[in-house]
Amino acid sequence: MEISEENESGFVDIHTHLVPGVDDGAQSLEDSLRLLRRALETGTRLIAVTPHVYPGVQPDGDIEKLLQARDQWIEWAGRECPGIRIVGGAEIHCTHALQDALALFGRRLTLNGGDYFLLEFPFDMLFPGLDELVFMLQRDGWIPVIAHPERNAVIQRNPETLARMVQGGVLAQVNSGSLEGRFGEASRQSAIRLLRTNLVHAVASDAHWPEERPADLSGVAVVLDESNLTESDLLLRRNPEHILMNRGIERLPEKTSSMNGNPGWFSRLIRHFQTD
Repeated sequence: MEISEENESGFVDIHTHLVPGVDDGAQSLEDSLRLLRRALETGTRLIAVTPHVYPGVQPDGDIEKLLQARDQWIEWAGRECPGIRIVGGAEIHCTHALQDALALFGRRLTLNGGDYFLLEFPFDMLFPGLDELVFMLQRDGWIPVIAHPERNAVIQRNPETLARMVQGGVLAQVNSGSLEGRFGEASRQSAIRLLRTNLVHAVASDAHWPEERPADLSGVAVVLDESNLTESDLLLRRNPEHILMNRGIERLPEKTSSMNGNPGWFSRLIRHFQTD
């Protein structure tokens, strides 16, 4: 879908589960339309629908059906709620078959058909060899946007794990609900820590349901503005729009001291190939 290059005043939401019946998000057309209208009413003007995809767990045929259902819903929702722009994407779980899925389905899995894609980690662990996998994904031309890293227990304990990947070119998207305290204090404190060290590039709703997890970024905009942690316009409008338009994002200098003093092998390897 073509997106105008003109700046818009509304929010841009790159992570939602509005397509009914394909994952743990909306379960009916009525609920999906309620989610979409809530987004519009609270100031969102551009939104990506990103159903869960589990490569190697879901058969390829099921992923194909999911993507077809997503595209059909986008057409329907565009007619029902024409005041908001809707584009496709997916939230891809980090599995052994991730590279194969991207090779097979390509840009049908990425955010608005660009180079960026949402990458989801398990909540309680990170797989061995993750740095190498992320490096290979980038070598293949993909740009991972890690979905809600603040909810991962390993990153909560050791944010340097995320900092290492961010220094290598990976992006991070924090959930609005984490900053609003909907996922517990550990996730909230982790989100704040990542914001303070400039390791967050976008904030999104990760909307699932009309009441408990709505597609509403107006509340977190207030939180960001009042906290003085960062510029809300950067995380809720400019960078999300850059991502959906497949442009380079605006990066702030990371504040994690160990990154500046002793970069790891992964960061050195990335820089080596970037200069070749």
